[in-house]
Amino acid sequence: MTILEDALCTKTNKVLVHCSAGISRSPTLVLAYMIKKKKIKLDEAFQTMRQLRTIVDPNISFILQLREWEKKCLETTETTGTYCGSTSKTKAENQTHSDSAIVVN
Repeated sequence: MTILEDALCTKTNKVLVHCSAGISRSPTLVLAYMIKKKKIKLDEAFQTMRQLRTIVDPNISFILQLREWEKKCLETTETTGTYCGSTSKTKAENQTHSDSAIVVN
């Protein structure tokens, strides 16, 4: 995550993280970063992200990996999360590229 950290230290202090639709892959990366650097649980990170971008919905495999990452980063053996993935409705068919990006501050 050094590239992300380096980019966050630039003058603008922002990083654009994007993937095809901005629903699963890029949010997973940002959630992993938030867990590691901000030392917050997945549920709290997810709620924060969902407030900024309502279509965020990592797939179940990513959520399971994030739970393991949370245990490793926060050095806990128990997580009490409620989010388990795939709650979004159908994707909008006419999304723009700006709709498929997450900006990390």
